[in-house]
Amino acid sequence: MDATIQDFETLHFWIAVVAVGLVIHIVGHYLWLLFDKSLGSSRSFLQGLTKRSREKREARARQISEWIDTHDNGAVLALMEAHYLSIMGYVLAIIAMIGCLAAIAQNSGQWPISRQLAYALLMLFVATGGMTLFWMGAQIRTVVNKHPKGLAGLHPQR
Repeated sequence: MDATIQDFETLHFWIAVVAVGLVIHIVGHYLWLLFDKSLGSSRSFLQGLTKRSREKREARARQISEWIDTHDNGAVLALMEAHYLSIMGYVLAIIAMIGCLAAIAQNSGQWPISRQLAYALLMLFVATGGMTLFWMGAQIRTVVNKHPKGLAGLHPQR
């Protein structure tokens, strides 16, 4: 560990850091130019992405809304599913964060840390799945709240 810290103090180390940084910058800029040429301008590319994602969200919202209309207690069932997805996503994300910290802390004094990084990346993958579930639940809840039968299904008028 002391040898690694002493490497930070040498001039050769910092020259290598600057050289690698310049190489990464030049290669990244070259790849960005190729990317920009192949897909048109970056602005139109991003506008296409947001337009497609907006259309997908609207299609999902229509599908959920139709499902609410076709089922007797559709709003209640949709809210139950939204809450279930949100809770499961939250639990997965919390477990993954704890697992990631445990994987990094396990044998942290030993090098190489490739095993710890593999566990940490696996836990981050699980956390991404959890956040996706949480987002799906939030999207369903938003559609139910905006639906005409949304909260009226929970409290029918007498």
